[in-house]
Amino acid sequence: MEKGSGQGESGERKRPYPGTSVGSSGGRPLLHGPNRNRSVKEQQRQRDATKIYLLRSYVNWQMEKELYKHFHDLTFVSNADFAEHLLQDHTKRCQMHLFRKDAESQTEAFSAAVTTERSVDTQKGEETFDPATSTPLKKPSAMFCPMSPVGVDIEQHGRETADHTHTLGNSCSQKELQKELEYCSDDEGEEDKFGDWEDVMDELNQSKLSVNQLETSLQVDEEVFGFQGDDRDSDETPVFEPNQPKQDTQPFIDSCVKEDKIIVWVSKIEELLKQVHGETCPNPSCQRMLGYQNTFTGSGLKVTWSCCEGHSPGQWFSQPLFNRMYAGNLLIASGVILSGNSLMKMTHFFKTIGLKSITKDTFYRTQRLYVAPVVDNFWQGMQQGILSAYGDQQVVLAGDGRCDSPGHSAQYCSYVFTDEATKKVLHVEVVDVREVGGKSPNMEKMAFERGMDFLMKQIKVEELVTDAHTQISAAMKNSVKFQDVTHQHDVWHGAKSIARKIKKASRLRENRVLQSWLPSIRNHFWFSSKTSNRDDVRMKATFLGILHHIVDEHEWVFGTDGRPGKCAHEELQDAERTKRWLKKGSVPHKTLATELTARRFLNNLKYYKNFRHTGILESFNNHLLMYAPKRHSYGYVGFTIRNKLAVIDHNYHADRRQATQVDGTPRFQCKYSKSTGRFSAQPLMEQKSYGYLPELMGLIFLQRANTTGPLNQQVPMKENDPKRIHPRISLLPRPPIQELIKCHKSRFEPSN
Repeated sequence: MEKGSGQGESGERKRPYPGTSVGSSGGRPLLHGPNRNRSVKEQQRQRDATKIYLLRSYVNWQMEKELYKHFHDLTFVSNADFAEHLLQDHTKRCQMHLFRKDAESQTEAFSAAVTTERSVDTQKGEETFDPATSTPLKKPSAMFCPMSPVGVDIEQHGRETADHTHTLGNSCSQKELQKELEYCSDDEGEEDKFGDWEDVMDELNQSKLSVNQLETSLQVDEEVFGFQGDDRDSDETPVFEPNQPKQDTQPFIDSCVKEDKIIVWVSKIEELLKQVHGETCPNPSCQRMLGYQNTFTGSGLKVTWSCCEGHSPGQWFSQPLFNRMYAGNLLIASGVILSGNSLMKMTHFFKTIGLKSITKDTFYRTQRLYVAPVVDNFWQGMQQGILSAYGDQQVVLAGDGRCDSPGHSAQYCSYVFTDEATKKVLHVEVVDVREVGGKSPNMEKMAFERGMDFLMKQIKVEELVTDAHTQISAAMKNSVKFQDVTHQHDVWHGAKSIARKIKKASRLRENRVLQSWLPSIRNHFWFSSKTSNRDDVRMKATFLGILHHIVDEHEWVFGTDGRPGKCAHEELQDAERTKRWLKKGSVPHKTLATELTARRFLNNLKYYKNFRHTGILESFNNHLLMYAPKRHSYGYVGFTIRNKLAVIDHNYHADRRQATQVDGTPRFQCKYSKSTGRFSAQPLMEQKSYGYLPELMGLIFLQRANTTGPLNQQVPMKENDPKRIHPRISLLPRPPIQELIKCHKSRFEPSN
């Protein structure tokens, strides 16, 4: 059998082109590997990327041509004539350096001296600046062709626009460029300025420019593919920006964070720039109108100006640039999180007042890349400082869990541990429902055990105070690792529990008299726990004395501890009485005795003998609503850092003092309770300073400076991320949307 022309001496097929491969069945060489399907998809991707880029360039082409016609007072300009104008202008720019002269204030001799000095600086590689605008002048490259400015803001699908200045690669010759520009558009009338989209796509399909050449020279792969939504560095500055002068990072960050900011109208900025730079070209031989273009990138504004001939180009930025990103965009994304606000509400607020802001994609990328690592490190430093200060000291902990949503459909549970003495939060543990097999009632136990395992390695835990959670109580009772830790229940939860049972029993008609005794019974539970002196037998005897007191018996022979009993109050006056006594042996008295002498209730009294209260945890859970409201849904990263921010806020202001009047008198505020129907005076604390926020914001800027790669880079998933278990909380495969649409039925559809 003869060898084919494409085979070598060994019988194997040769690769006719370097860097290519030939399929097993021969045929056309594959440009992207031996896999034919992969090669076809790659070629299609490149072709589509080229079309997308040319489609965007086509719109800019039409606007530039209209601006050229307007400046030259022409009624018609063909695409060929306009392409020839651009090529001639481009050739002129490539042969000389562009230096701007101040015709109003500088003499010709001084201008010549400045030009000579700038030429020397340019040869040395130093940055040159415009003395009129303090703007670094861009060094002209061999193939740099700035387009004329157009005073419009193009928004694509509601996203912030990038700069519409394009560059042509060195691989693109002038003839190929002219041919491509002629293919980009046809002559069109004034009624349809941008033409029909179908015609545009036909023109793009007929493009003669090489796909590989376009992808290499225009960097289509970076501009179009590999990014989702607003991934094209939407809130970073465009690629071709002048390099900023090197400066000290920390003073610059302090200026960005601490400097005052205001809201300015765009029209006022344009008015100011026109007053400074004028409305006509300063070149004496030109005197054409200057065109000003506004480009919005998030909350930042870039204004560029130039005449149609490209004379006296300039630009101005409304915000400082920090590592190719507007400082305001980084401040907004970080400030929304650090202040505990919601992106949805802030975006709605910005739209309401017409204020430019960042996109949702930019917010979440900033949270993931910069805010989350900074908050984690800041909290770890604060936590280690608190825990290391204990040494060998025995610590009494208080713990409580809180779900992220009301009802029984929670996704996250955060368990918080505080020090009963200092009232500071020592640890917070977050558990996702996927970690417990989708059963949300089991999240609190898992979070509790994780937190206790961590804290028992750091400090010596003597006692733990929780609510009467059955799973946690069982774990503290049966687990060997917790056998040296005393477990106590919160006295507030205990009093609330017994009051709820009595209130339920008092709904019956014959027991309604017990409703007036509810506050007294609840207060007596607190008194019994406080005076028990850590003796559960004494607490039991003291508390059950209410069964004698309620029937007007204030001394009795034997109590539950085997000793004579007596009420601790002084002699009561009948005039001070507001409740009537119960009759001994009556139905209300027997009902109360049944509730108070229940076996489970009496066995649990030992958990209240140390008189522990977790009111600080209830206050913290209420404070956590500021950072993570239960009516909002968050991702795992967002929910975790919001919990840590709430802890940082709480610990930073834990030592606040009570506010005072001018004369030093403590201040109080009046508060009304709907449940009791009474007013009470509460101490008024000093205002929070939030002194840690500037430090956090500065660390976020440093994180941006030290992070390599763009804003849209891929970040590896953490080891503890619940998405490693399952991408969704349903733990079930998601059916196709077409099947769900077919099965969808509405009760409000008209019946046939």
